[in-house]
Amino acid sequence: MFWLVLVFLLLANPVGAAGKKDADSYYQQGRWALAAQEYERLIPLEKQPSREDMKNLAWSLFNGEQFERSYDEWKKIESLFPDDAEARINIVMLECLRDRNISRLDGMLQKEGNKNPLLVRAMAIAALWLKPPAQAIKYFTEELELDADDYMSWFWLGTVYEQQENYDEAIKAYMRAVDADPHFAQALNNLGYNCKEKGYYTFALRYYKDAIGEDPSNSGYYYNLGNVYTIKGMIPDAYDSYKKALSLDPAFAKAHYNMGMTYERMGAPKAAIEEFKLYIKYWNPSIPIEDAPPIEYVKKQISRLREDGK
Repeated sequence: MFWLVLVFLLLANPVGAAGKKDADSYYQQGRWALAAQEYERLIPLEKQPSREDMKNLAWSLFNGEQFERSYDEWKKIESLFPDDAEARINIVMLECLRDRNISRLDGMLQKEGNKNPLLVRAMAIAALWLKPPAQAIKYFTEELELDADDYMSWFWLGTVYEQQENYDEAIKAYMRAVDADPHFAQALNNLGYNCKEKGYYTFALRYYKDAIGEDPSNSGYYYNLGNVYTIKGMIPDAYDSYKKALSLDPAFAKAHYNMGMTYERMGAPKAAIEEFKLYIKYWNPSIPIEDAPPIEYVKKQISRLREDGK
């Protein structure tokens, strides 16, 4: 009898409440790759394709900068739900990004006016890549006046301010994003970064820890936490944070360098040398120079430590 009941439940709910819950949770936390993976697994098993799940998949792919795949998902939504305005608008937005030409969205906005939050948001997102920052800020501000609970638009607005090093406004925007979605790990992390840049170290620690609480698998969050501990002179805590980052991502070059510096501060030059070697091993040209020093500089550090140890 038990097996008959189990089979019935599996047939009645092949997707499983747990899988759906995981997908939605990853989406809410801003863990885009995991969210996309879960939705891609769940959607084909649904008896009737869920428009919401399909949209969440499309947005997860977009936020993970997989624009072509996101475009394909919005096209599927449009084919299944021809009346879906969001799909229609986002298809045009992605075509504008692909063509590096925002004129079609401009034309739609002039024709339909700026009272449609979906259209204004699409224009704002396209402006992130194709217009000066002031234009993106203008459109996001207009859209948020129409839909103040759009946490992703608050997040994107925060990124524009952050790029401009306007940390005060970035903090305000990220806080609105977190108010609307308290589980949004990336927004919490970005709040931590902007607080750190303003010298609000206590708040930076709090937000980085909150981000880790939502997404404990993200090595970058532990790395960022370690950086604030280092600034505050809390070297054992910095050590623990970098160690955790490296346990999650052993090839994390910047974490190896900062761990090396931490060992040096702890009076362990041999361990520092080994970490600097690992930094050199995993270094790649895509690492911004302001985040990590060039290879030749690190080689000199190693030589100095060896000389000092003689």
